[in-house]
Amino acid sequence: MIKITKKWHKDCGGIVRYQKPMFDAHFKKAGFCIKCESFPLMTEEIIFEIDNQKVERFYDNKENPGWRIINKNQIKEKLV
Repeated sequence: MIKITKKWHKDCGGIVRYQKPMFDAHFKKAGFCIKCESFPLMTEEIIFEIDNQKVERFYDNKENPGWRIINKNQIKEKLV
């Protein structure tokens, strides 16, 4: 089992925390970006840390969409 320790927003690289919505919604918790304050974030909008060198992120390109585990130095986003 993979233990995820840090999460970042794909758009701005800000740290993501999960929080409850302030209103009635169809979800109990959702991602909230501390940097740009985007809420709610879909799972596909979050980069997940696997370990000190690897992250998992979603690619939505038409040719080969899906989740991939890659080295942190291979992603274009600047993580805070």
